[in-house]
Amino acid sequence: MTFDSEKDYPSEETLQEKEIPPKKRIYTIVGLFLIAVIVLGAVFTIFASGKLGTWRQSISITHSPITKAQAGEKVEIRAKVSGSPKNVTLSYIVNPNNLTMTPYRYLTWSNAYMLLVGAGGEEYSYTIPANEVIGDVYYYIMATGEYGAGQAEPIRRISVADFYIEVPEKEFVVYVSKPASAKVTIKSLNDFEREVSLRTIDLPGGLIAEFNPSKVTPVGGVAESTLTIRIATDQYVPGGKYIVSVQGRTITQYLGTTVSITRESEEFILKVPSFDFEISPTSREVKKSELVSTTKEHIVSYNIDLSLRNEFQGNLTFKVAGLPSEGADYRIILTDRMFLVSGTTNIDLQIILDSTISSGTYTLTVSAIGEGYKREKLVTLTIKGATY
Repeated sequence: MTFDSEKDYPSEETLQEKEIPPKKRIYTIVGLFLIAVIVLGAVFTIFASGKLGTWRQSISITHSPITKAQAGEKVEIRAKVSGSPKNVTLSYIVNPNNLTMTPYRYLTWSNAYMLLVGAGGEEYSYTIPANEVIGDVYYYIMATGEYGAGQAEPIRRISVADFYIEVPEKEFVVYVSKPASAKVTIKSLNDFEREVSLRTIDLPGGLIAEFNPSKVTPVGGVAESTLTIRIATDQYVPGGKYIVSVQGRTITQYLGTTVSITRESEEFILKVPSFDFEISPTSREVKKSELVSTTKEHIVSYNIDLSLRNEFQGNLTFKVAGLPSEGADYRIILTDRMFLVSGTTNIDLQIILDSTISSGTYTLTVSAIGEGYKREKLVTLTIKGATY
């Protein structure tokens, strides 16, 4: 396009009006807005990542990981945090070593604020209580700034030295004449090597538990002791079935405080078999004239109801004392042909008499004896003479 005359040249005002068309002006505003959004997004990203560059000092954590601890002892965790953090937190979870001591539970993370040690410093600390240190501890440290910028340490593991107890026998059977014995094994976790004292839990009165040795140290990971359970006296026999366990206890000094740790084995059954009997009638009478008039045995019977408890499997002997040396004897007849483990076994006690027995009333002691046990009942037998 050419201009032939002065009027063909656009005026300065026209040039100014046509310098930026309306559409291009909108595009320019939108472009500037997009640039502002991109810049703000970049700044937000820098804040969120903790890399504040020249605007704000970044947060950093310096921590020497704790790798070992003892069960039942508190654990102090320290960290140096620079960059003016708003919060420093410790998150940890404990996996119990011995489930027989700790009821089953869901493992959840515990969160706690770490406290600044000394005014104006950068040292932070938190102590996990001793009663929580019952197994391996997993933890990590996190620090956050005023605008959300933060830093987190990786998850660390503390191997907690501990022990557990195994009793391979799941059932003990104890008689007065037969104690029960079994090996008890103490096993180390994470290089536990302390002395452990042993005892039983829930043992009924009248029974004694002995460990040989009573104190062991699982050097190299394992220690053994022999557990023997016996009845203290035949005067009192605690017949029954009981649930018992073995407890191990270790005591140590930690930071001037006495620390006691106890662990228990799985429960096992302790059976103390026994027996008892009833006899009837408690008295019998015979006329001596009846003994003279017959040439056959004259038998006077007493009925014995024998009860075996907790699967008594020993030998039993019945005896009768108090009969005169002449004219009388006795025998035992097992009516049921066998001893019944449950229920009542019927036994016939027969007193055999002849005419030589003297008249009078005899007090008879009927005894049942077996495996160190002795049960006694009294009955009377009266022989009536011609003058009665």
